[in-house]
Amino acid sequence: MRVLVTGSSGWLGQTLVPLLEADGHAVTGLDLVPAPTTRVTGSITDRPLVLRTMAEAGIEAVIHAATLHKPHVATHSQSDFTAVNVQGTLNLLEA
Repeated sequence: MRVLVTGSSGWLGQTLVPLLEADGHAVTGLDLVPAPTTRVTGSITDRPLVLRTMAEAGIEAVIHAATLHKPHVATHSQSDFTAVNVQGTLNLLEA
C-alpha cells in the first residue's frame, strides 16, 4: 500500500516509517524538518503541496502524525496551532 506519513521527522514518524517499509509498504514521509524518514519537506498547511504529494505518490492511506502540541506552546502562536492542527488536517481529509 502507498502510505503518506505526516510528521515523519518526529518521534512517531521516525518509528512508523521504517516499520511500514519493512512490512512492504511504499511510504512517503512529509514534514517541515528534513530527515531520513522524510521524502517531502513542507507543511501540511500548504494545500497545493499536500494535493501534489498525494497525487504524485498515488497515496492510498494516510497516517497523520503531524501536530503542534504542548511543548510548542512557548514557541508558536495560537494561529499556528489552528493552522497546523485544524487546517492541515482538513487539507489531508479533502485531498
